[in-house]
Amino acid sequence: MCPEKSAILSLIALLEPRPVETVISETTTPKATDRRPINTITRERLFLLSLEKAIFLEKYSGKFNGRCLTAKIKDLLLILLIYFGAALHMQAQQTGKNCFQKGADRPSLYLPLLAGKKVGVVTNHTGVMQDKQHVVDFLLKNGISVTRIFAPEHGFRGEADAGEQIRNGRDIATGLPIISLYGKNKKPSRDQVEDLDVILFDIQDVGVRFYTYISTLAYVMEAAAENQVAVIVLDRPNPHDGYTDGPVLQSGFESFVGMHPVPVVYGLTIGEYGKMVNG
Repeated sequence: MCPEKSAILSLIALLEPRPVETVISETTTPKATDRRPINTITRERLFLLSLEKAIFLEKYSGKFNGRCLTAKIKDLLLILLIYFGAALHMQAQQTGKNCFQKGADRPSLYLPLLAGKKVGVVTNHTGVMQDKQHVVDFLLKNGISVTRIFAPEHGFRGEADAGEQIRNGRDIATGLPIISLYGKNKKPSRDQVEDLDVILFDIQDVGVRFYTYISTLAYVMEAAAENQVAVIVLDRPNPHDGYTDGPVLQSGFESFVGMHPVPVVYGLTIGEYGKMVNG
C-alpha cells in the first residue's frame, strides 16, 4: 500500500464515528423497544470514502498522480473548515442576539448622563444601533438636547471620499449644525465646545493606526479637557479582536494618520484606545 493511501485510510479511521453507547434492558429476550448501538456516517466520512475510491481507480488505471492527491487533500481540508466554520456560526446565532451589546445599545447607562445637558455628538454613518436607528435620531427622540454634530473624515453621512475635506454645514434630516473635524481644523476650537456639557463619541473603527478616527478621538479629548467638557465614548468592537501586528510608530513620525507609538494593527477597541491616550 502506498504511503498516500495509508494516510487517507488513517484519516478515515480517525474520523469514523464510534458506535453510540446506549442502555439496554437486562433481559434475555430481545424486545422491539430495545435500543441497539447505532453506526452513523458523517458527511466527512462519505467524502473520504469517495476520495479513497477515486485514488484506487486512478491507481488501477495507471493514472495515479501524487500531486492530484495533494490537491484533493487540500480540497478536503477546505471543505472541513467551511463546514465546521458554518456550524460554529449557526451555533453562535442560536445562543441569542442579545449576548453582545454595543455601547449605543445600552441607553439605560448613558441617557441619564445626558439628560438636561447640552450635548455634542462625534459620529458618522456607522453610529447605528441594533435596530438600524442612528444614535443621533435616538437621542433626539428621547429628549436629549443635541446641540451640534462633529463630522470626521468621510463626513457625517459617510458620503465623502478618503482625504476629501469636509465643510461645515447643516444636516438636512435633523436640522442640526455640522462642524467639520476634517477640514480647516481637525481639533475642535474653543468656541465649538465651550458651551457644551458633554461630547458623545460613537464611531465604528477598523483597528488600524492609519485610520483617522482614533486621531479625531484624541483631538476631541484634548479640546474637551482644555474646556472642562466631559467625553463619553460609546464603544464598539475591534474587528481584529485583540490581534496586534506591524511595526510600532517611531517618535518623530507622528501625523494625523498616526499620532501615538502603537503597532499598525493595535488590538484595542476605540474606547480602550481613548483610555490609553488619557493615561
